[in-house]
Amino acid sequence: MIEIYFDGACEPINPGGTASYGWVVKKDGKTIAKDARILGSGDGMTNNVAEYAGLIEAVKAISNLNAGEKIRICGDSNIVCNMVAKKWGWKKKKWLPHKKAPHLKTLLDKTLNLLANYNYEVKWIPREENEEADILSKSVLIEAGIIKPDLEIEQCPNCNGKLMVRNGKFGKFYGCSNYPKCRFTKK
Repeated sequence: MIEIYFDGACEPINPGGTASYGWVVKKDGKTIAKDARILGSGDGMTNNVAEYAGLIEAVKAISNLNAGEKIRICGDSNIVCNMVAKKWGWKKKKWLPHKKAPHLKTLLDKTLNLLANYNYEVKWIPREENEEADILSKSVLIEAGIIKPDLEIEQCPNCNGKLMVRNGKFGKFYGCSNYPKCRFTKK
């Protein structure tokens, strides 16, 4: 089975910042291709546009592989995964753009055209399971000096996972990336 993991970022502001994407293609669990690039800056740049760009580039990268092989597409973008899986915005096999996202129609069409000859499934995954593509999408922004590396990220003292900034009902806190297996938190 071929698996595609994709992610996108738009920093330091979304929308209107600098958009980048990262993707990883695995075959039978082994990485066979990956890439990350900056898409652009300013008007029209959003996280969603970057997410679509990552998926599109990953699908292009598998074009030389066996089209009969099943493909699993994994991403942490609800909107992209559900649009490509034809769960959100579809009525009678036609996509009706959301009033806040009509610009995504072109990217959806391009994605579906690239996937037309493949047997594929789309799976939304939590950000923690998409870490490799997430790191790639941000690495090009760090290299370009647009964002700084997360120097304040610490290892979890309980399990050696990463402490990540989380939002809770009482504000922001650090929580372990291995949650729910590890429930360590820090103010």
